[in-house]
Amino acid sequence: MEPLTRAEHARREAERRRQDKQDAASVAEAGEDEATAEEPGAADTFTITLFAGVDRPTVQAQTVSLDELAQLLGRFEVLEDKRRGRCWSPTRYADGATSRGNAGVHSVSCLVFDCDRVPPDPKRLEGACWIGHTTWSRTPERPKRRVVIPLARPVAAKRWRDVWLRARAALCPEAHPSCKDPSRQYYLPSVT
Repeated sequence: MEPLTRAEHARREAERRRQDKQDAASVAEAGEDEATAEEPGAADTFTITLFAGVDRPTVQAQTVSLDELAQLLGRFEVLEDKRRGRCWSPTRYADGATSRGNAGVHSVSCLVFDCDRVPPDPKRLEGACWIGHTTWSRTPERPKRRVVIPLARPVAAKRWRDVWLRARAALCPEAHPSCKDPSRQYYLPSVT
């Protein structure tokens, strides 16, 4: 398990921008009309899965950058009933898998911790790049938070439970244990 640090993310982004400039300059020098887009390396993107709802398990695979993941988890939908909300999972499903379930999970790209009773400890998370948001069922008296930590490399599904349990002990020991399931789906942020 290797969380992506803020410094490493900044370094990779600077390198990507530098490479983009070099590629654009090369294309201009060669007199080509268009640059061909190259697929970013695995460390620059994260495979996630979207679901139309909690009761709609059809897999909709997506590959997102860290910024796109932060945008996805930074928008709150207004919902009267959270069961009407869309869901996501930091998983890549095996080829041919069409429905949510542990058997179809190939790998997991982010640690996710639900902190329902105690807020996450910023000291434990120091140095890690993480995205946080409140959950639909939070109230002023009972704030509930979710912590998402993108990983530098995806973790194979067969290793996920052990990796998640060790990460929980080190980073968010107060997190709810149900998040250790590799096919776990999470509601996208919403408010009432």
